[in-house]
Amino acid sequence: MKLLKELSQRVRLFPRLRARLQGQVELPPGVTPEEAVEVIARTPWARGWAEGIAKLAGYKPGTPEYEETVDRLSHFVAKRLLGLA
Repeated sequence: MKLLKELSQRVRLFPRLRARLQGQVELPPGVTPEEAVEVIARTPWARGWAEGIAKLAGYKPGTPEYEETVDRLSHFVAKRLLGLA
């Protein structure tokens, strides 16, 4: 979680992207915010971003720490994109 907190303070792309999408992200009927986060977190875009950040942070692909970090970061970016974080 410390890594997520530090990255959220450093990464400035998301406020701009979120501002562009603010008020435009409308979930289809019956889709919960949690489901939407999960769908976005599994996209190649979110996973690729998370993998890049995890490698920059020094995590080695294939290790449990790397996989956990990629999972957390991909969910983090999905929540930010939807304006939930």
